[in-house]
Amino acid sequence: MKGKSCAGLTIFVLSILLICQEGESSALPHPWHGGISFSDRGFSEASGLVPSEMYSFGMFLDPLQWTTFNPHFAIGFLIPLFPPSLDETLVRGSIWITIHHFRRHPFHCLSYMETSFAPAFLIERLFRIRRSQCIYSFVFLPFRIKTADGYTSFLGIGLVLDQLGRYIGYQVMLFEISQYLF
Repeated sequence: MKGKSCAGLTIFVLSILLICQEGESSALPHPWHGGISFSDRGFSEASGLVPSEMYSFGMFLDPLQWTTFNPHFAIGFLIPLFPPSLDETLVRGSIWITIHHFRRHPFHCLSYMETSFAPAFLIERLFRIRRSQCIYSFVFLPFRIKTADGYTSFLGIGLVLDQLGRYIGYQVMLFEISQYLF
């Protein structure tokens, strides 16, 4: 049964990508190469992290600006909200891989500016500040919009792995906003 649901999801995602592929499909040009980011996310209790809302603050660098498989890099902090705790604060190092920038997409009416639909994968390495623990996070962001000013993502879902690559939980990223500044 797992194979059928995975195959169905794959077909759905590929169908959306093919629908969006029609017409011109290039990244929006801009002179910016980096900025700041903010996200709101939560982790499952099984992950060993605080089972509460966490805010992520950081900086990112987008040096290549490719249309397809564009990597950009980020560093930052994940801070638990309830209760705020330095012991549970995480340092993160991330690589974002934008699958493709689609200029024609069904979400163009959400903004008055020119946008591109830019689904992405996020690969993170998370470190606890006060403990020597490292975990990995792999997130898929299917609803991600790029404007000339930055990216906005909604409803990302991901896996959390321990140092040995074993599954220990999941995370949900409610939203992520990246704003170009430099």
